[in-house]
Amino acid sequence: MKFTKSKLGNLADFTTGILLPRIKDPIDEKPSQRMIYNPLSRSARYIHGDSELPLITTDQIGISMLQREAYLVEKKAFVDEQILTANFTAATLDSRVKQSYFVWWFNHSIEAQRQLEALGQLGRRVILKDLREMTISIPNLSLQHDIGELYVLSQKRSIALKRKADLTEEQALQFIRQHMMEEG
Repeated sequence: MKFTKSKLGNLADFTTGILLPRIKDPIDEKPSQRMIYNPLSRSARYIHGDSELPLITTDQIGISMLQREAYLVEKKAFVDEQILTANFTAATLDSRVKQSYFVWWFNHSIEAQRQLEALGQLGRRVILKDLREMTISIPNLSLQHDIGELYVLSQKRSIALKRKADLTEEQALQFIRQHMMEEG
């Protein structure tokens, strides 16, 4: 199998986000068509206003600079714009790299993990210069597709199983509280 090696800076354009305190529009949990992009958060935060802010779109990859993880950007129902904050960087990949393959590579490949570990302590933010200098091994598009699809399917299955486990635990605890324990 032949792999091509390249620096990420030659394969992707990177966009940084805005610091939350610099956003002048009101931010709260009340839904609007503008949402703060954060795949790590369980609760959504929305922006109410129309000031020009950096966006991340579904044709980009979100990278947590602190967590050192990459994410596929998902379309959110009833949301027109996802606002990119300084905690994340958006990567627009060129046609030689499939998004799902990149996310797998960044999050799980030995090649990427070694490079991320070499950047210093976990907990230190990755900087754009670091990202641009990382080297990625790129297989043909067919293999990228297969790896990416398998990765995405396994992630979806894992999330579904986690939700099922959480629901089972919640139901068991509720049953115990209601039928086995008299809490006073």
